[in-house]
Amino acid sequence: MNTEYLKLTKWWQGVAGIFLLTSAVGVGAFSVLTRSPDVANCQSSSQLQDGAGAIIYCATTIVDEQDSDKLAQAIRLVDSISKDNPLRGNLIH
Repeated sequence: MNTEYLKLTKWWQGVAGIFLLTSAVGVGAFSVLTRSPDVANCQSSSQLQDGAGAIIYCATTIVDEQDSDKLAQAIRLVDSISKDNPLRGNLIH
């Protein structure tokens, strides 16, 4: 039996295994990094109760429409954040 052939075969199997493993990790990392984050649904009031971050995001998107009624709506929305919430300190008064 030719043992040098087996040593060469095992070496290439190791290299191929390492290559496949690193490629799989790279593809997985790329897919995680390119996936867009979930965006808050500003039409649903139940999702806005989930957190102050969603409320601030929705108020920002409402203000971007540059309408005085929308601005008042955004102010009321941001004002609904509780006074003791840490994100409330990030708001401009």
